[in-house]
Amino acid sequence: MQSTLSNVIAGIQLAFTDSIRVGDVIVIEGNFGNVEEITLSAVVVKSWDGRRFIYPSAHFVATPSRTGPAWALS
Repeated sequence: MQSTLSNVIAGIQLAFTDSIRVGDVIVIEGNFGNVEEITLSAVVVKSWDGRRFIYPSAHFVATPSRTGPAWALS
């Protein structure tokens, strides 16, 4: 229950702060890809080889990640 609530609160924070957006290129935990979907509880990142990684929204609030244009992150 606590992790679900923290993910929803983090999802609301992501929505209002606009810190990441759909289409952003992101590097998180060594995975490089595009933000495909943002919900209240999770963020879906699609890698260049077609794999999808689903991260809890709270992960983006608690853990540093890099976003920006693809040429700047490589």
